[in-house]
Amino acid sequence: MYRQGTLVRRWVPVRTSGGVATVCDLMTGTTITPSGDGAFIAGPDFADFDVYVVDQAWDGEPRHAPKPFVAATNRTTGVALEPGRDYTVTYTNNAAEGWARAIVSGAAGSAYAGQGTSADFRVIRALPEGYERLEYVEGDGASALKTDYVPTPAADTLTLDFKMRDVQGALGVFCARRAPVNNSWSLCWDGGGARFRFDSNNCQSNWTFGTVFNGDMRHRVKLVNKTATVDCASHMTADTAPATAGGALMFLAYYSDPTTRVPTSCSAVRIYGCQVVRSGALLHDWVPVRTPEGVVTLYDRVDGTTPEHAGTGHLVAGPSWAHEGPIVIPPGTMIIFR
Repeated sequence: MYRQGTLVRRWVPVRTSGGVATVCDLMTGTTITPSGDGAFIAGPDFADFDVYVVDQAWDGEPRHAPKPFVAATNRTTGVALEPGRDYTVTYTNNAAEGWARAIVSGAAGSAYAGQGTSADFRVIRALPEGYERLEYVEGDGASALKTDYVPTPAADTLTLDFKMRDVQGALGVFCARRAPVNNSWSLCWDGGGARFRFDSNNCQSNWTFGTVFNGDMRHRVKLVNKTATVDCASHMTADTAPATAGGALMFLAYYSDPTTRVPTSCSAVRIYGCQVVRSGALLHDWVPVRTPEGVVTLYDRVDGTTPEHAGTGHLVAGPSWAHEGPIVIPPGTMIIFR
């Protein structure tokens, strides 16, 4: 806790000499006496070691659920710990895409017995053979990508990483609606006011963010029910979000005519990735790719599909993605170290 920029309280979990689990203020050396009829449950002893694990690619086969190597070092000396002798590792949620956890425990009989910590890592479905991962895909102002995903705003959380390339006029970042007005779950850019506009249900009664944005910056939007958060600015619409959006999600446009399927207000937006979580489970995970046929698009690593192209333009490919995770080596590959 800070007061006018000065640290005044710093509570940490402890177990007292009497065996009571509570918190201690390191600034004053005092502990808080628990109140009520219950008692706090103590976690494992604070670990004297740090752990590190990297994200993992996965082919979707349950028996191939990733169990990555977890590196551990003594927090004080920096000396590497030995797996098995000093610590053991178990895994949770590693047989599904999304976030998994490596639970690290000090080995019985070792100097770290009774201690424990954990490290989270992402399980990412590997791209099919021949697909090239790109840093982003960019619209040209005359094209869009239509998915099969129809949002359920009350249950879904949508997160999009993007950057505006054309900041003039009213341009669609994405939309999910059928009629021009109702059952909308959409985000667009108002170039005249340099603001984003989030529409939930009746788009005629929803207005722009109060924050003025730099359109030529990379942004991250998160939609939950009738609230949109762009970077750190949130905007809650007046309407109740529709139980189901009026149409499937379309990137790079603000509306699609239900008869002609022609998108309008297309935008030159760079899309770096988009995820949808429903009731805690990863439902969609779109990443920019170039297919073996040379088509620039998004690939859903959850269901293995690509969106339908709409409009008269084409998508522009970003550079190849700089892979920062583990390198997946096919079984039987000979590795020569020099």
